[in-house]
Amino acid sequence: MMSSSIRIYTVVFALLLTSMVQSVWAENALTKLDGQGKPLPIYATTWACVKDNATGLIWEEKTNDQGLRDKEWTYTWYDSDANNNGGQMGYQDRHEVAKDSEQGSSCGKTLSQCNTQAYVQTVNQQGGICGFSDWKLPTKAQLETLLSSAHDSKSEQPQRINTRYFAQLPSNTWYWSSSTSAQDHQYAWLFYFDYGKADDHLKFQNFAVRLVRSSQ
Repeated sequence: MMSSSIRIYTVVFALLLTSMVQSVWAENALTKLDGQGKPLPIYATTWACVKDNATGLIWEEKTNDQGLRDKEWTYTWYDSDANNNGGQMGYQDRHEVAKDSEQGSSCGKTLSQCNTQAYVQTVNQQGGICGFSDWKLPTKAQLETLLSSAHDSKSEQPQRINTRYFAQLPSNTWYWSSSTSAQDHQYAWLFYFDYGKADDHLKFQNFAVRLVRSSQ
């Protein structure tokens, strides 16, 4: 007959094994990519993109160099495509509604006007990222796929996004989506990774951007 100590050991071992399997699965769900779009090992310390192996989406990893793709730059929502903007294109720069805000200042003067469309176009025109030049602003649904569990390891930041792969985070993790609000077209959806929730905001607000593309 199995002793109580053996039963306890068996239960503890099973729990540890389950935790290890879940951790390995979580790591295998994402892949770091180099500047040419080639896979890197988990322990790589520098990478340019992250591939989600479950969805097939490839995500931009931000930089921390004050360049075009710096993690701290923010943008107004702007889309000249009438099929997507709900009849409200948005704003080409915060300066349009806040005259005391210098034009181009929210993205470090890397663009003449700091808006989502200008950022997407400039990234693609300047050679893209990871060897690809078809980057887009993600939809609300696509951003939601980045949501990680609330009980990540203690080595990670509290954000509800896997910081082992998305290491370059802004001080405020609100990210614009390409999705205009169906209730009011002056608003667009964004996602907040500090708490893992979506919300809509007026398009003249400034928030961060993380680009996406399909690997298909």
